[in-house]
Amino acid sequence: MQLESAPSPMPRSPGLWLQIPNPFEPSDQPVTDELMQTVSPVSSGQRVAAAPALPQPPRFEGRTMQDRRNFMRR
Repeated sequence: MQLESAPSPMPRSPGLWLQIPNPFEPSDQPVTDELMQTVSPVSSGQRVAAAPALPQPPRFEGRTMQDRRNFMRR
């Protein structure tokens, strides 16, 4: 089913192909790993295991819009 307002499909030529490179296709050139710099100030320094938790934001528990406005202005 095709709507009258829909554009008609473009005719395709059998010889045309869209060439998109496949990033997962194996290449002829071997890829070597590169050494990455560390962001630690000292390579033998301590690493941060976990960041401190952020405090929970205040929670609105009012019933009316006026209560909400007053809460937001505090």
